[in-house]
Amino acid sequence: AALKAADEAELAKVGPATPEALEKLKQAGASVMPLYGESPLLQVSFARADSPAGDEALAALAGAADQIVWLDLSSAQASGEGWKQLAALKNLNRLHLEKSSVDDASLAHVAALPRLEYLNLYGTGLTDAGLEHLKAAKRLRKLYLWQTKVGYDPAMAMQTAAPGLEVNLGWDHPGVVKVRLTKELETAKKTAEEATAKAAEAQKQLE
Repeated sequence: AALKAADEAELAKVGPATPEALEKLKQAGASVMPLYGESPLLQVSFARADSPAGDEALAALAGAADQIVWLDLSSAQASGEGWKQLAALKNLNRLHLEKSSVDDASLAHVAALPRLEYLNLYGTGLTDAGLEHLKAAKRLRKLYLWQTKVGYDPAMAMQTAAPGLEVNLGWDHPGVVKVRLTKELETAKKTAEEATAKAAEAQKQLE
């Protein structure tokens, strides 16, 4: 609660982005909206841009680095240099990188974001090496890893080590499927054992 109150106090000091910065974002293909009402804080999305966001689009974020708190870069195709731009978004809370070109090394810049709580990496090339970088994101609470190359055990180890963190690998991840089927098998065995015991008791009473 104290941390949240400190966040709100800091964010209350953020002034509006300049009209030039907002126009640059829009020219890069972004949809720009206030987080709520007349707030200077922004939600920026490139999800409906005519073409995937690249290095130039990410460079356009710099002018509103303090104001952007929600950012959608789904399907973005940036280089390693382009992804470095994310490190400047110190107030970023929610980040969508589904099906983007982000790689393990680039996630070091994402992990450095001090207020990041939600990160979606569905359909990216992330591996266990990238997960190591994300351990530095201490405020992370929701991490989506569907259809990545992250292993079950490293993902669950990260979740266990970070209280409050939920790591979602997707229902069809081999590790998740194995755990689910193991539980179903245990339940089936227990049910079978109970049925056998009841049958034996009924036979004894009958005799």
